[in-house]
Amino acid sequence: MNETDPLAFDPTLVAARFTRKSVAELRDSVVETEIGHRLLAHLEAVRLNPERVLDLGCGINLDHAALRTRFPDAYHIGVDLAFGLLARPENRPDALLCSNATTLALASASMDLVYSNLTLGWIAAKQQGLAQLRRVLRPGGLLALSILGPDTLRELRDSFAEVDSLPHVHSFPDMHDVGDWLASAGFIDVVVDAETITVEYRELSRLMADLRSWGVGNSCFGRRRTLTGKHRWEAMRAVYERYRQANGTLAASVEVSYVHAWAPEAADVVVPQTDFAPFRRRLNG
Repeated sequence: MNETDPLAFDPTLVAARFTRKSVAELRDSVVETEIGHRLLAHLEAVRLNPERVLDLGCGINLDHAALRTRFPDAYHIGVDLAFGLLARPENRPDALLCSNATTLALASASMDLVYSNLTLGWIAAKQQGLAQLRRVLRPGGLLALSILGPDTLRELRDSFAEVDSLPHVHSFPDMHDVGDWLASAGFIDVVVDAETITVEYRELSRLMADLRSWGVGNSCFGRRRTLTGKHRWEAMRAVYERYRQANGTLAASVEVSYVHAWAPEAADVVVPQTDFAPFRRRLNG
């Protein structure tokens, strides 16, 4: 966590905001849900029969049925930093763990598959988080993740930049950096499939509502701590109108990468050896 970087986000604030969200709001997270479906679709070509599946950031992934359908014989473990999301009855993996991804209380080489839909972007110490994911994967295990790229919400970022010098949109990592982090963590055979999804809105207010629902509201350390103000908001809205398309809708870009990365088969590959006692909470029913 780097509080001196105005574009860095506050993970405590992120966790608190996700915890406060209602199930209805999370189900309205159309973009995140669609990206999750596409991440699962990328697994269809992979020959994998995991015994244990780790769903990292499971609290905002309400479509557990799809992951379980893809791997019906696996033991599914859900991990999320926001305890309030884990406690909701809609969250039904076989076991739940409330943990930061950088301090996973799971044994080394205990997972066959780590699935993570958009969660890496919310890990402040991303290199440390990826090192932990590498640690818990068995030799030959797979990390499948999606992550937002730097062009995400560029229209909103550029519009605010013309009326305000403070950050209003998070910075998202470049895939070259993510690739370097994966290599440093010991992953091999990294495969990336990137795309830009254009989401259309009739009004800017609908876009802002969606951002709140799928968790990308402004949590930057350098964010304005007071209300944006009507004058500044209207000025930004006027600038954003340049992105209104011929069909009358406003465009919002979402750059997303789907990543597969493997743990090496070799037993002598050095991985972090910090182990934590496994913690599981069984669910009834």
